[in-house]
Amino acid sequence: MGQLRLFAILFAVTASGTVLAQPAAPAPSTPPAPTVEAPVDASSVPPSESEAVAPVEEPTSPAPEATEQSPSESASAAPVSEGDTVNPGSERSGATIHEPESEAPKPTQSLAPAKTDGTPMKGVVPTDDSSMDEHEQSRADDEEDKEWLPKPAPNQGYYLSAGVSLAMSAAFDPDRPTRGPTLGAAYNFRWGEAVTEWVDLGLEIGLAPVGGDDPWTYGRLSFDSRWYPSDLGFINASFGIGGGGGVDPYDADYSRGRYGEVYLLGIGTNIFLSDESRSGGWILSPVATFEVGPDENFTTTGLWLGLQVAWWSGLDQDKLELSIEDAYRRPVDD
Repeated sequence: MGQLRLFAILFAVTASGTVLAQPAAPAPSTPPAPTVEAPVDASSVPPSESEAVAPVEEPTSPAPEATEQSPSESASAAPVSEGDTVNPGSERSGATIHEPESEAPKPTQSLAPAKTDGTPMKGVVPTDDSSMDEHEQSRADDEEDKEWLPKPAPNQGYYLSAGVSLAMSAAFDPDRPTRGPTLGAAYNFRWGEAVTEWVDLGLEIGLAPVGGDDPWTYGRLSFDSRWYPSDLGFINASFGIGGGGGVDPYDADYSRGRYGEVYLLGIGTNIFLSDESRSGGWILSPVATFEVGPDENFTTTGLWLGLQVAWWSGLDQDKLELSIEDAYRRPVDD
């Protein structure tokens, strides 16, 4: 009787272990429920006997056939590795979702396409650091060339000038005797601007009443340019319109004159009356100018020897190349 009871207990334990080893078939329409192992009733098995039958294997259970698993089943069967994230909702349905650990985005570097010799293609600006440094350096060099500034000098900015000269005039008429040189005072007024360090442009008005017993007067309005080939002096080149006339010294009842184009060429030098280290000021200029008014019937000529005084406005400090002390020095009125 005791052997039959022991046999019945072993059979019951073996049958319950076989049921636990078989996986529960998932429902086709709903996610599979988590597999729950049925606890063994410890009250029905004595402690000594339960310890003896715990390591019993399943020799009689057949190996389960390989069946096609749904995505949810395959997801639930995959092990959870370190760094994976488990969806809380999937724990309720018995499935474990593996999400790869997010990685920090790697910095990308856009390189300009290069030719076979390694140089960037035309029209494409490379974005790597070395190429950008070279590009910025070349741009800085260009900006330095564009921002070239002159040093301070008295003849800078705008100018106003007035002068007085000793004029000698002569005229040539093919039908009448040549009018010889006559002397007289001449006056001129100039205004304009220093375009660069080596050229000034402006306008000039000149008036010269000459002659004693044979009065002769002529004047002009000309476009004035003054060129500075060296620090020693300048060349004056002008052209404009002019006219003149007077009584014929050989016939008081006959007058001669002309009007038309006029050309001037002269030389001179500047004597700075103000501080040469400052921009603008006063300049005294001795000038010698030759003038001619060509005409096939009546040609006039003149020679002007005189002095001109000019006032220059100068340039602002931000337009000059200055030392640190001069750049921050407060301007003082003369």
